[in-house]
Amino acid sequence: MSKAFSQYSKINSPPKRGLIFYLVVIACFITIISQMPALVEVGISSAISSIVWIIVFFVLCIVDKEITIYKDLKLIIIMSTTVLAFWGIASVFDKSYSYSDIPRQMALSMFIMVIGSMCGKHIDRNMLKACFTVYVWATLAVTISIYFSYIKGSSINNIIYAYSSKNSVSQIILTSIILTIINKLTCDRPFAKIIYSLITAFNVYMLIALKSRACLIMLPIIILVILCTKDFNKKIKTFLVIILFIITLAFLFSPELYEIIINQVMLGGRKGTGLDSLSSGRFSQWRLFWADFTEYPLFGKGGRHRESLILTSYLEYGFFFGSLILIIACYPIIWCIKKITSKDALFTTLFLIVISYIINGVFEMLAPFGPGVKCFMMWFLMGLITTIKYKEMF
Repeated sequence: MSKAFSQYSKINSPPKRGLIFYLVVIACFITIISQMPALVEVGISSAISSIVWIIVFFVLCIVDKEITIYKDLKLIIIMSTTVLAFWGIASVFDKSYSYSDIPRQMALSMFIMVIGSMCGKHIDRNMLKACFTVYVWATLAVTISIYFSYIKGSSINNIIYAYSSKNSVSQIILTSIILTIINKLTCDRPFAKIIYSLITAFNVYMLIALKSRACLIMLPIIILVILCTKDFNKKIKTFLVIILFIITLAFLFSPELYEIIINQVMLGGRKGTGLDSLSSGRFSQWRLFWADFTEYPLFGKGGRHRESLILTSYLEYGFFFGSLILIIACYPIIWCIKKITSKDALFTTLFLIVISYIINGVFEMLAPFGPGVKCFMMWFLMGLITTIKYKEMF
């Protein structure tokens, strides 16, 4: 352990810390800004964000002269490598596997996690809070752009979604809400609390306007977890209880609000049209899953995309590797439950983000791995926190 501490001390000089910190801040900012509608429409958002993280990785390799993976991360990397190896071999004999998106997104997530682990040697908790600040403000810039480009002037009664890429950006907005509540509303500056409260309110409004039902379902779950966290800031708890009370009264005494939130948003304006329409075709996918699964039960068949990570994993990779993919997806929440302490805001932040991404995977094909880098904060934080906790052992 003393040898590891000596190595950590050598690489953690102030100039190097500053360099890595600013690179990570820039990478976070560019990753979020790459979700600007103009960049998404021309199809270069993923390329931009991937390039910037590759640059961060190479700089870390030059600075550290090694890639350090701590034991908490080794198991998930071994499992991911196993899935990727199967995918590569299977693609040689069956081209259908080459159409599967899960392995590519998984590889990107593991890459971000390794970068997070390496960054943990250089970034402390205060620096991480600065990264959170950049994430929140960059997200605000993206949401404002989406609002003026797509939401403003559109009707909430429209069955067609105002913004087609809503699933990716909604998860980023939800992450921003979590970062704000846990790390910003707990600050001691009244003016900052007001500003971040307004940002949170606007983000919630955008989730409603985008009709992101999976993310909206997560909001009461997030509040419930916070209220059940014993040592969390009591003022924030009181604030959330008041908000819940006001919302409950509004639903009870405002039929118009009920119509908007329940019928137009949560039911997508499809009340009375059947479960398949209400679920945007997902009900049929779950209903037919067993018949589809039994066609290739052992190793699946690539290219059988469904609107759920659970369904897609089993249909494309069969029982064995499909189960392994789901274990990898759920590993962060298992890790959090084992490690979480109510007094540590970092673990609470990661725990809430992990829950939101995994629940999103029930309704989306690639979460918590993708699509693109929309889930980068979860994997980056997992790697980073592992190293930060390791440093704090000394």
